[in-house]
Amino acid sequence: MKKFLCLILLFIFYSNYSQSSEISNYSCISKQHNDISNFKILHNYNQDYLVFSHSIMGINFVNFGKKSDGKINSYMSDQSDGMLFYDMSEEKNNKRKLTVMSLESNKIKNLNSTSIFYGKKSIDKINLEITDIELKNEINKYYINFKYLVDLNNSGKMEDELKLITKEEYSCEKVNKEMVDNLKPSRSQIEAIKLGCVGDNPTVKRKKFCGCYGDWFYENLNEEEFAIFIFSSKTEKKKYVEKNDIIKSCKLYSEYYHLLDNTDGRTIIQKKP
Repeated sequence: MKKFLCLILLFIFYSNYSQSSEISNYSCISKQHNDISNFKILHNYNQDYLVFSHSIMGINFVNFGKKSDGKINSYMSDQSDGMLFYDMSEEKNNKRKLTVMSLESNKIKNLNSTSIFYGKKSIDKINLEITDIELKNEINKYYINFKYLVDLNNSGKMEDELKLITKEEYSCEKVNKEMVDNLKPSRSQIEAIKLGCVGDNPTVKRKKFCGCYGDWFYENLNEEEFAIFIFSSKTEKKKYVEKNDIIKSCKLYSEYYHLLDNTDGRTIIQKKP
């Protein structure tokens, strides 16, 4: 615990030189779970601040952060007693190391440092072109959390008051637009859709339908498109499914799966335009 928290403070005290950072995408592999996530720099503000998203299991976590000496860091808190700490190393040979920590303290909820970006999951609905006043407020809130950790460390009470809940490390590699467009949803995401579809009706026909339904998303959408679908409203999802004839095609497959399985019957499912 002490070692992990010391890493945070070392980063705080020795990252003073700032430089610009381009809009970039990174594919990140978790060292602990070996799953793949996507780290995207969404917008830069002057030379020092930015907004980035971290997509885990199709869920986008949007954060306001600071660029220092080629590194990126963020201290995001909401109105609970939790804080999310991001530390991304300087890029070398298109590679970076990412550390994400979840911290808790019963004083965090009193910091009054809730970001306008915190908890936003649908990237398309976020206005990144904020005003100068909004940017100033974000910077102030960033430094409230920054100062809290510094003061806590100086008091010698960091170990007693701050709890490390989770710590995840990632190896990240920069990817170009074509590679991002080709990133598929994870198999675990697709399996979750299939299981939700089957529900309490695990008949052979229902399983075949739900297998076809889940496979459509894997075969036709990339990771970002899938995330947009998942966080759409029920009405928008229904319109999308109807537009692409997914249910109609999969019902046909589930009715005649015994005839179609041996002839690659699922090719009857129409690809999206």
